[in-house]
Amino acid sequence: MQVIVVRHGESEANRQGVIQGRLDSRITDRGHRQVIALGAALADYSVSHIYTSPASRAKSTARVLANQFSCQLTCDERLHERHFGVLQGMQFAQTLREYPGMAERLLSGSPQTAIPGGETVFDVSNRLLSFLKELSGKHEDKTVIIVSHGHTLEILIWKLKGGAINDDLRRYGHQNAAYSVLNVGGEAIELTSWGRATHLKNTG
Repeated sequence: MQVIVVRHGESEANRQGVIQGRLDSRITDRGHRQVIALGAALADYSVSHIYTSPASRAKSTARVLANQFSCQLTCDERLHERHFGVLQGMQFAQTLREYPGMAERLLSGSPQTAIPGGETVFDVSNRLLSFLKELSGKHEDKTVIIVSHGHTLEILIWKLKGGAINDDLRRYGHQNAAYSVLNVGGEAIELTSWGRATHLKNTG
């Protein structure tokens, strides 16, 4: 099974520098342009199903792609953004004032950052890998798209690249509406390309 994992288009909170986590935020006009460009970049694929996080910014992205490929769309909670606990809803500058040590570790890309009330990188990677392995039995020899979130996807790529605890998660970041490609078969998950974003250069 081939899996294309996609980050949603730019949201209002992305533009404002707010840590969204499980909070909701609508797609911007720029975000819509990014999603249209993403659809054009994926036009040569034959997609049989799309799975999405339940967040509206992800569902808006997924609906555009589902219409393009005329395929079914399914929401799954395991594809949601990382829960950022006490930091959710804060702008980055505010986190540095109120939780300086934690915020600096988070912004430095440390996988070891513990957030009160939030998820660890292991919580996120475990739910994603569980989802992918379950999916492989449903879509053998098919191509599916997964629409998720920036931190969730960088954790997934980090895990697939070896998951070193002293690594910098920022290395595996996805721009809004960028994508990566995986091959999934049973327990085996192979990362074939990641962070593709050349289609976004003219989206503003």
